[in-house]
Formats: sequence, structure tokens, C-alpha cells
Amino acid sequence: GDDGTAGSAFEMEQLLVSRLIHLLAHEDSDELFTIFVAARRHFGQGGVKRICYTLVPLVFAALRLAQIVRKKELLEEPPTLKFSTRKIFQFLHEIVTAMAHSYPEHCLKLFLQCAQAADNCSLKAIAYEFVSQASILYEDELTDSKKQLRALISMVGTLLTCRNFDDQDYDTLITKTTQYAAKLLKKPDQCRMVTLCSHLFWVGKSEDETHYHDDRRVLECLQRSLKIADVCMASSMHVHLFVEILNRYLYYFENDNQLITEKYISGLIALINEHIDNMDMSEDGRT
Repeated sequence: GDDGTAGSAFEMEQLLVSRLIHLLAHEDSDELFTIFVAARRHFGQGGVKRICYTLVPLVFAALRLAQIVRKKELLEEPPTLKFSTRKIFQFLHEIVTAMAHSYPEHCLKLFLQCAQAADNCSLKAIAYEFVSQASILYEDELTDSKKQLRALISMVGTLLTCRNFDDQDYDTLITKTTQYAAKLLKKPDQCRMVTLCSHLFWVGKSEDETHYHDDRRVLECLQRSLKIADVCMASSMHVHLFVEILNRYLYYFENDNQLITEKYISGLIALINEHIDNMDMSEDGRT
């Protein structure tokens, strides 16, 4: 109907405006940032429906600029800059925060993008702030279980790529993320996400300078996953979950986690075989 036509016309109009942002360019980073600030001011007046189209590309343009400015700051003889990388990240924080209530799922991912960019610039305090903001959005705005699951996968992925946090800060973030995983609505989702979170406690190889290994917490995640999988007995799903968890046990065993022993692996294989036998018997009973 007319509403659909009007909606698609509005969307096309906004996409054309958003393309304009990618045409904004200047060889002087200070001048380009000034242009971005002016664009932000004008786009902000467009209302809630428009900012999703116009401010998101501005975020990515500013992220690119942050990398350029950071390279300048790290030169042996850095030029005098009016706007620092920190100032650009402050600008990004303001934009995403302004959009967060209207577009929480979108903005959670933008906060994570900003965290990765800040980590690439070795600005760990700023990266920590962006991940913290993503966590606040998760807690306050995301109630739908599917959205929570998608958000958690993004959070785990981001934390695995950020390598400049202090151990204490990193531990705080990954503990909180694992707690979110354990509180998901559906048990199979809980199980899979807690299993995935085990990787947050085992990052990199021992010889890597930035590796983070916590044998005990990895084992705790896997044991918790097994308990959750055991609750999913009502369907054949629990056998699939046991096999997925077994794959993680094997991964850590091969990567020298000292607490993941042959005893655990052989015990889990026996458990899986037992459940498969029980399934076969119940199938025979029906025929």
C-alpha cells in the first residue's frame, strides 16, 4: 500500500544521505574531524527514524579516522594535532550513546566495534569503557532471548580479539559475560554459550606474550555445560550437546590444559555411548 511505498522511498532517501558520509574527505585529520562534528550536529536534528541510517556510517568513518590519527601520534616526530585519538573516541561514545535507547541491539554491536578499534590503538581504558557500555545495554535493554544470544556471541568474539586489557580488567569482563551466558532463557543456548565462553579463559599459546590461560576456569565452564546439558534430557538434544562439549575437551587436551585429563575425556565418551544405547533401546521399544 501507500505506507509501504512511502517507507521504501524514505529508506532510499536515507541511504542516499548515508552514502554522502563516505564522500566526506580531507587530507588534514583535524579538518576532517571538524566536518564530522558538523555532520553529527545536522544529522542529529533528523529525528529518531533517520539517525539509524545517517549516524551509523558516521561512526565507521570516525573509526577509520581514529586509526589514521593514532598512526600520526605514534610517529617518532608526531605532528601537532588539534584533535587526538581520545577525542575521536569520545565523539564516538557520544554518538552511540545517543542512539542506544532507540536501537539497543545495533548500538551494542557499535560499542563493541569501538572497543576493538580502541584496543587496536592500545587504548585499553577506552576499550574497557566501550565493552562496559555494551554490557550495560545488554542488561538494561535486551530482553528477547534471540537478541541476547546474538549479542553474547558478538561480545565473546570481541573479547577474544582484544589483547591489550590488563589481566584484572579482562577477568572482570569475561566473568560477567560468562554469567550472562549461564542466565540465558533456553537451556541448550545456556549450554552452548557457557561452552563457548570457556575460550575466553584460554586465549593464545603459552609462548605468546599476550596469552591468557586459566586452567581452572576453563574446566569450570565445561563442567557447568555438562550439568546444563544433562538437564536437556527431554529431547535427544542432550546427546548433541555432550558431543559438542567433548570436542571442546579434546581441544583443550590437545592444547595442554593440565586440568583436562584423559579421565574426563574417556568418562564423557562413555556417557555419550550410554545415552546413545538408551536412545536405541527406546527406539526399539516403540517399534
